[in-house]
Amino acid sequence: MKRTFVSVAGATAASAPSLSSICSSSNVKSALPCITGINYGDVTAAGVYNASVEAGDDYPATSGRNYCNVTVNYSHGGKSDSVNVCYYLPEPSQYEGRFLATGGGGFAINSGASGLDGGLVYGAAAGCTDGGMGWGRELEEVMLTVNGSINYDMPNNLGYLSVHEMTEIGKGLSKNFYNSSKLYAYYQGCSEGGCDGWSQPHHDWPQIFETADLNGYAPNSCALAKIVNETIAACDALDGKTDGVVARSDLCHLHYNATAAIGKAYSCAASTSINLITGAVSGSSPAANGTVTAHDVAVFLAVQNGPYDSNNRHLYVGFQPGTDAAPNAAGTYNTAPGSYDVAAISGIGAEWIQYLLNKVEDESLSLKGVGVDALRWTRSPSPWDMSTTTILASPRKNFKICTAAATDRVSPPSTRMFLSSGISCVPRAVITLIPL
Repeated sequence: MKRTFVSVAGATAASAPSLSSICSSSNVKSALPCITGINYGDVTAAGVYNASVEAGDDYPATSGRNYCNVTVNYSHGGKSDSVNVCYYLPEPSQYEGRFLATGGGGFAINSGASGLDGGLVYGAAAGCTDGGMGWGRELEEVMLTVNGSINYDMPNNLGYLSVHEMTEIGKGLSKNFYNSSKLYAYYQGCSEGGCDGWSQPHHDWPQIFETADLNGYAPNSCALAKIVNETIAACDALDGKTDGVVARSDLCHLHYNATAAIGKAYSCAASTSINLITGAVSGSSPAANGTVTAHDVAVFLAVQNGPYDSNNRHLYVGFQPGTDAAPNAAGTYNTAPGSYDVAAISGIGAEWIQYLLNKVEDESLSLKGVGVDALRWTRSPSPWDMSTTTILASPRKNFKICTAAATDRVSPPSTRMFLSSGISCVPRAVITLIPL
């Protein structure tokens, strides 16, 4: 099929066509790439002028931006599904030959306009997808058809397919829309896509306190914070620079043992926990005063070292020294007895287990009495399993992956392990892990 579209080939900033002359549904539809298995539906395009972008966590503020706001609906051959993607296409004079694919956080597959705004700041066409869930909906809302039956298209879309398709469509659209063959592509997201593919199967395992043979003992967050602070104080300068960062985690493992914190005094004011994804209050703790106990340290080390089963087999890697252990190990304060209980987990980790393994619509999960021996795959591997390394089997030779060095969600050792196994697939690849 012959396809025509208005291009901006060879245009300079002074001679570039106006946004209004190229930002039309017909022009955008003509510029969409042909991809096997994807059938395009409705396309909309609307010019936005003199837009301002407020500073975000990942980009500075800017103003005076003009762009074409594009939405595309498509389906897959042989299916009655419906997937929507959205793109911000900067006017030609502000375009820098970049494409930014964006993701979301938790079970949200996109970050909405806040993710796309980053593209405007850096002169990039930017895209996001609804993953077939519908705008404003998250995976847990569509994961089950009924209790006991998973709608597998939805986790497949979140796990790997929809962001991939949005990127392929967006890159092809950008090249055709701007008539430019050279394009630098980037991905930016929170736990969805950037991390969830690696972390969800293993998420929240440190909250299995019984693995340390502590009879369900749950430390308070203040005691854990004291251990973390002692670790940082002991290991901070091992890289030759005192800056509050444990940069040489390898040396920290060799030169410091958290048992040195036993008997150290701690004191914390009352606090309230906020879910970083939803913004909802997720719990509160009273003021805490005391000294670090051997049980506190045992739980901390279980998080840092990773889980071992009853046969002393290491199931998975732990977190880096200096990582906040409270999100994965602190107990929940019970006002009735005035003590801390093993937390019933909620959110991504609980929903993954309940929805996809237990196949029940429940957002919380009690781990009382659960040990590491129960922590095993109970379903066959699938495209959600990112322990495979085919993701790196690319003819491109260089990769840069930015990750947090002390994250309490996806441990850097797991990322390093994944990347190291990937090198065997791409012998000449240079893979750079950049701690943030």
